Amino acid sequence: MPSVSPLPLPRPATPADPAGELRDFVRRHGDGLARLLTPALGPVAHEIVRELAALAQGADPEACARRLLEIRDMLDDMIGRPEVTSDSPVFDTALRWHIARVTDLAARFG
Repeated sequence: MPSVSPLPLPRPATPADPAGELRDFVRRHGDGLARLLTPALGPVAHEIVRELAALAQGADPEACARRLLEIRDMLDDMIGRPEVTSDSPVFDTALRWHIARVTDLAARFG
């Protein structure tokens, strides 16, 4: 009977780079974040995302966490406002996903 070798154990996770995670988030989801914020904030929404990207380059942990929490609060304030969300379940789902993600990212800087 052939012997079966055991599966290799997973490597321990290496400490992640919160600034790198934030840069990746802005690169991958910044446009969507700006689109979510636009109904409530107008063109300022794109400036907020650009500022967030700039903060991620400098990687001041307190400034990054503070800005992420401000964005979370802006998104949270939009929940239940039909004039902003247009009562779309897809919009609401995207809003809640972004709230969770920016909250997680802010915690990574803590």
